[in-house]
Amino acid sequence: AEAERALGGGRAEELFAETYRKMVLSPGAAAAYRAFLETAADPAARPVLFHCTAGKDRTGWAAAVLLMILGASRETVRQDFLAVNPAVRAAFAPYVQKFLDGGGDPAVAAAIVEVRPRYLETALDAMDERWGGLDGYVRTGLRIPEPVLERLREGLVIVG
Repeated sequence: AEAERALGGGRAEELFAETYRKMVLSPGAAAAYRAFLETAADPAARPVLFHCTAGKDRTGWAAAVLLMILGASRETVRQDFLAVNPAVRAAFAPYVQKFLDGGGDPAVAAAIVEVRPRYLETALDAMDERWGGLDGYVRTGLRIPEPVLERLREGLVIVG
């Protein structure tokens, strides 16, 4: 009943969409994503394994930004972002089942456990609104120097 009051009626999805917006706009998040990208750009640090608590939200945005820096289209990024859903559904199935057995709403569970296209779109919209797109976000929002971007592209893009 408490979960329904706090998260029902679409509020869980709203909460997660706002979380994605904050991941883009927060100075603390910017510092974390800058550190991630600087690490990924360091050839001595590769291969890089990155993960967050659930492996879908902060990790998903980090992967999205990295893929876009490397030249992936937003559609490719979207497909990659959503591809995590089968794994997170399986990983969190026991918790979801317990929630459902206690009378929890499946829509609330899905909004929390899954990633949604709307979550990524909210992050991309925030990036576009604040910085005019990826380039502004990376250079001004994250303050990634050009040499770091060059090392990322040189080390992680295979032209063939």
